[in-house]
Amino acid sequence: MDRAWGWIWRAWRRLDHERPYIVTGIGQPMGATMIVSQPGRIPWTAVDRWCRAHGYSDDDRQFLDACVEELDSIKLADWAEKQRQP
Repeated sequence: MDRAWGWIWRAWRRLDHERPYIVTGIGQPMGATMIVSQPGRIPWTAVDRWCRAHGYSDDDRQFLDACVEELDSIKLADWAEKQRQP
């Protein structure tokens, strides 16, 4: 991993614990219920706290937030694709 970009990967991996999960359920005939836990996006407030704790500048915070958004988009698309597979 390129050392110049490692801080972004490290932040995203650590902030994954801040990710909310949305639980949804569907009632089926004969009383069955299907429950799915879907990952959400890492909140901006978590990115902001991370940057404040590590002394990052406002520019770094905006850049990290954009990177987290993009990485989350990839993760959520991958999760959705796995849900479509039998």
